[in-house]
Amino acid sequence: MGVAQIAPVIDASNQLLKTALLDARFSSNEWINNFFPERGMFSSLQEASRWKGWRSGLTHMVVALGDQPHIKTSTLRVLLDTAQQHPSRICQPVFNGCAAHPIILPIDQFLALAESDATDLGVFIRNHEAMRLRFAVFDPGVTGDLDTPADYARCNP
Repeated sequence: MGVAQIAPVIDASNQLLKTALLDARFSSNEWINNFFPERGMFSSLQEASRWKGWRSGLTHMVVALGDQPHIKTSTLRVLLDTAQQHPSRICQPVFNGCAAHPIILPIDQFLALAESDATDLGVFIRNHEAMRLRFAVFDPGVTGDLDTPADYARCNP
C-alpha cells in the first residue's frame, strides 16, 4: 500500500511474539518495546511516539491494531487517500455510526502523544476534535478485533 515503515509495538517480555516477528523478517531494531503494557494500549502509542527509530521525512502515522487482519484492502486505500487529501486532519473511519480503527495522525499530532496527559487515544482525539475528520466506510472489519484463538477461528473457518 506504499507505507514507508512498519513498527509494531510489543510487550517487551513477550518472547513468543519477538520470535514471530523475527520469523516474519523483522529485526529487533524494527519493533518498539513497551516495558509497561499493563498501562494499556495508550502506553504503547506513547512509546511509539517517543521511539527514535522512525525514518526521517514521515508525514503521517497509521495507528492500526494488530488484531484486525480482516479489514478490506479497499478500506485501507480509502483511509490513505483521505489522509492524503486532508493532510492536516486526524482521519478516522466510521462504520454504522461507530468511530473505528485504523486512524491516521499527522506527524505533529502523533509526536504529541508522547507527553499527552490523556488517558487513552479516544480522549486525545476528543481533545483535538476540530482536527478530526470522520468518514463512513462500509467495512465491519474496522470495528471488530480478534482477541482469542476462537475469534480467529470464527473469521477463518
